[in-house]
Amino acid sequence: MANAEPEFHNGFLILTKVEEPDQIRNWCNESSRLGKKKPLLSPNIRVVFPLDNVEHTGVYLDHGDWKTVFEMKYRHRTYTYLDGDVLKVARNNDGDVLKVTREKDIEPTIFRHLRENCLECDILSPRIIYEGTGYDKKESFHCWITERCIPMHQVLTCDKINKEKAVLGVCRCMAKAAAKGVRISDCFFYNFGVLVTGNEREHKVVILDAGCREILKREIPKKELNAYMKKLWDWASQAGVPHHHAW
Repeated sequence: MANAEPEFHNGFLILTKVEEPDQIRNWCNESSRLGKKKPLLSPNIRVVFPLDNVEHTGVYLDHGDWKTVFEMKYRHRTYTYLDGDVLKVARNNDGDVLKVTREKDIEPTIFRHLRENCLECDILSPRIIYEGTGYDKKESFHCWITERCIPMHQVLTCDKINKEKAVLGVCRCMAKAAAKGVRISDCFFYNFGVLVTGNEREHKVVILDAGCREILKREIPKKELNAYMKKLWDWASQAGVPHHHAW
């Protein structure tokens, strides 16, 4: 399919499908055969930011019930976008994650809440690099871009990783999030990850999927948190992660 000039639509992130309709249909049908909901858009998309006519690329990574996730491949090291009435220039890294959903999602709000008044050593979520509305000529989407992370279920397949410490890192995330009124009840390992940084010795465990529950104005009760922790260690046992903790 020939690369058409992207349509510029002021204030929106422009999302353009790359594949032909038949290819997209087959892609969606394959997902249905695997028992998953159909993903949004197409396996590859072209991405243009507001006020920036540079065309970047998004490559499909995965999707859940509501969100579809793409890996960003940037044409340049910076891009320009409009945040309200403020013009901003953002630095970026290939591998940043673009999330797309049809409905307004609470995840960026939760991620910002978790990072508020947070020391560098207590980071619980990836940084939100961009948030806005995406438009593909037919419909609009809620879009946000976060820093790169390696999902925990992939980390746990590495031979050199101390798996028990990795899972304890997930426990720490869940406990500190609970202290800020955030429930992480869906504690599958693919909802957590390790933040990618330039420091090979630095491995911050963070939350990748914050779920859809509202933020409470109080701490999550310890009894409720312990029930989530027990679920986590049950999953850890099934994944062959040794542990010496009782919940």
